[in-house]
Amino acid sequence: MIMSTLYIFLTLVLSFFQEDSPTFKGGKQELETFFAKHIIYPEFSKNNCIEATVFISFKLDKEGNVNDAKIESGPGIDLDEEALRVIKLTNGKWDVPKNNNDRLTIPINFSLKDYACEKRSGDDIKKAIAYYTIRDGLENTVFNYYKNKAIGKADESDEDKIISLKKDLGFDEEFEEARLEEARKMLKQKDVEGACKTLQILKNIGSNKGDRLIAENCN
Repeated sequence: MIMSTLYIFLTLVLSFFQEDSPTFKGGKQELETFFAKHIIYPEFSKNNCIEATVFISFKLDKEGNVNDAKIESGPGIDLDEEALRVIKLTNGKWDVPKNNNDRLTIPINFSLKDYACEKRSGDDIKKAIAYYTIRDGLENTVFNYYKNKAIGKADESDEDKIISLKKDLGFDEEFEEARLEEARKMLKQKDVEGACKTLQILKNIGSNKGDRLIAENCN
């Protein structure tokens, strides 16, 4: 597998540095460092060389915790989800002026380098983004089958079709190990919610590889 070097650049809207506006503790450079350290480039976008800027808006309470985070603009794929995940990790890391109730917006730019992306055309990337929605539906077919199987409600005559669909979607041992590694990284970041969500994907494709971590960390 070609090794990659990931550069994630974070650009703040100018209002962050105006008087009486919330600021990240340590300033812009510290915020850039935080994101570069914590963002886990999503697998689908990485494999398909998808780069994009995701605009996130949110509010801060007086303790500097993130509330009501929303995607204002993004490609509508896994980059959006990762941007939302990582902005929540900044809880408590903001200095908020008294009586401030501003809604802040941050553009987060996801960019790949040295990942053979020069071989991918713009049309290829557009097709990959369009396929994401279709794939999402196919994944849900697999997820729903195993959720129903866990409670004894699945039609097991469909299992051969589901196994074939799993193969088509790439739900193999490599996929499972990649999700486990992602979950471990999230746990190191103290993102239990994100880790448990990732581990649940393993359960939803009929794998027991995440069971120990689920038992230890997820209610």
